[in-house]
Amino acid sequence: VAVLMWSPVTAAFIAMFITIALSFIRRETWMTPKKIYKALAKGAEDSLTIIVAAAGAGIVVGAVALTGLSDKLTVLIYDLALGSFVLALILAAIVTLIMGMALPTTAAYLVVVALAAPSLYRLGVMPFLAHFFVFYYATISAITPPVALAAYAAASIAKDDPMKIGFTAVRLGFAAILTPFILIFKPGLLLVIQEPLPIIIENIVTAFIAIYAIALGIEGFYKTNMNIIERFALIGCGLLLFAPTSLEIDVLSLTIILLVVIVHRRKFKKSLNRVSGSKPLNNTRLTH
Repeated sequence: VAVLMWSPVTAAFIAMFITIALSFIRRETWMTPKKIYKALAKGAEDSLTIIVAAAGAGIVVGAVALTGLSDKLTVLIYDLALGSFVLALILAAIVTLIMGMALPTTAAYLVVVALAAPSLYRLGVMPFLAHFFVFYYATISAITPPVALAAYAAASIAKDDPMKIGFTAVRLGFAAILTPFILIFKPGLLLVIQEPLPIIIENIVTAFIAIYAIALGIEGFYKTNMNIIERFALIGCGLLLFAPTSLEIDVLSLTIILLVVIVHRRKFKKSLNRVSGSKPLNNTRLTH
């Protein structure tokens, strides 16, 4: 939709016909008139949830417009951020997470976009990136305590403490939580912003390495256990790769990450050599 500049309705309409055409590739997936009728009925049934969410979001948007809450929230974020763009983004993310709690993804996005997106516009964020930022955190709210619906569902299956599962989900998904910030600072990753190809490739490579480094630092393990200094070094270097810093800082961060990885690979190989080089127990037969 964003690349071809189509409206959502046009994109959905064309996608329906493409889906029907592709179904004829295999005999067992043919979309017969009966199957098309069932698909339309199921689509209408599933859309009820979205219609209710959109209606509720309309009430929220109307209330925000009448009370000026969006403007007040923007001013509040500015005041609390003390002029820091990164801190303002963090505050906008927190607002999105709180407002999106206990709601399905679509409903959370429709409710939150009226509050958080205008704040991002005034921070200078492009509308497309602002909506993606809000949508992403509305989705992430499913794993962030205290109201983490996905974590609660997992806890009921595992028969474990919901809060424990929720915080574990945050720890495992911490790199994913940082993804919207990467996209704000490196919009070329979305492939819909006009950027030179070398910059897009550089953004993709550095983002991959940064997320990998942060994940290693949080887990504290790569081949062997890491000490606290190595973990903080990986997390810090990963965060620096996200930020729009100088080339020298990027090279330094990449060098530190590479050194930590090489050190632990060597430790792992040495431990394997010690195990393989150890002499097996003598299994000589006792003679009487």
